[in-house]
Amino acid sequence: MAVSIERGTGRPEGGYTKLAGFDIPSVTDVLDIVGEKEGLCRHFAQLGMFGFIDRDRKAEVGHRVHAAAEATIHGGAREAQLGESLQQHIDRLLEPPLEEDPLAAKDRDDESQERRRAEMAQWSWAAYGAWLEWWSVASFDLEPIATETPLVHREYRITKNAERSRLPYAGTPDLVAWYTPRPGERLRVIVDWKTSEQLYPEAAAQVGAYGVAWNAERGEAVDGAILVRAGRDGVLSTLFLEGPAWGAAKAMWASARALYAYRGVLSTRTDQENARAAKAREAAKAA
Repeated sequence: MAVSIERGTGRPEGGYTKLAGFDIPSVTDVLDIVGEKEGLCRHFAQLGMFGFIDRDRKAEVGHRVHAAAEATIHGGAREAQLGESLQQHIDRLLEPPLEEDPLAAKDRDDESQERRRAEMAQWSWAAYGAWLEWWSVASFDLEPIATETPLVHREYRITKNAERSRLPYAGTPDLVAWYTPRPGERLRVIVDWKTSEQLYPEAAAQVGAYGVAWNAERGEAVDGAILVRAGRDGVLSTLFLEGPAWGAAKAMWASARALYAYRGVLSTRTDQENARAAKAREAAKAA
């Protein structure tokens, strides 16, 4: 079955602009406006404050676990071409050698580097272990369709006005699969795994966005989603979104995309006025 699973290229390096052919926000870019906690982390990172280090560590652990999960689902087909067994590849993904560690350059000294690498290895193995615990059972009810496949929704609209409401976006779901939640049912679902401390409503909006984009790009309806939290603490939790909850996830996405668009328009206006006022202040000082 593994050979029939579509294996996408993952999120494009540098964003989706080249793939789309024009400037386009990602789903996570849009949802930063909703998740205040994440927005503050980004703000501190831009200021160069210490908080970004912890954020980068957690993001890197998420990247490692996602890569290991994808390799596991595909059974090591690509990894065999690299001369590695699946287990060897997963070992390297979860605990990369120093020369492949993207955070190594940010370490203050050898001692802090050793502590960080040990902590990140512990987090990575704990989260992957929780994910693997879920997958070993869930795979009986899931038939993977595609992993890490970038989607571009060029014609997304939230009103009937064909031009004014055109709000394109792009994103990459972890997994699209057939799911059998109950005997006799076969639903197409988006599956997304998180290594965060808990599940947040924004995660539901995120999979809602992916479902809408898959439908638009592939012409295939998506019936729901499964959120899987495989935490850095090794704790597993899952949430199946169907019916009204799935509708709420897509509605929350529509609201977030509209808010992002309106904020962009107003930010342009306020930025212009702030720049004009700054010039006026400088001119007054020079007079």
